[in-house]
Amino acid sequence: MKLIIKGRKKFKVPQDLRSYIEDKILKYEKILPKEATVDVMMADVRGPQGGVDKVVHLTAVFPGEKNPFQIEQVTDDFFGSVDLAQERLEKHILKYKEKIKQGLAIQKNIGWLKKLKKRKKRSKFSKIS
Repeated sequence: MKLIIKGRKKFKVPQDLRSYIEDKILKYEKILPKEATVDVMMADVRGPQGGVDKVVHLTAVFPGEKNPFQIEQVTDDFFGSVDLAQERLEKHILKYKEKIKQGLAIQKNIGWLKKLKKRKKRSKFSKIS
């Protein structure tokens, strides 16, 4: 899994926040395929004025999905925004994994049906001969 952490609008991500994000997001590395990409964009909208303006925008691209997942959380603290975005990402990952499992089950059934059709065709030819 590839993780990209960026600051937006002249915001530089501090090292402690960067390591916190890596701890929160990279724990899904075992579950997701290597081709998955998670992009974290962070911005402090008002700057030093304060308030509820700490934005974490998370974009997750999983292989086989047509559209990436877009998650945006705004709180008064970056760590809180990361926590909320991570919870929503976890829900998306669980849905993605369930979709993959169902897709594999469907593919196995399709393969089984193809084998069954081949057997029927073979039996027709053996009767004619």
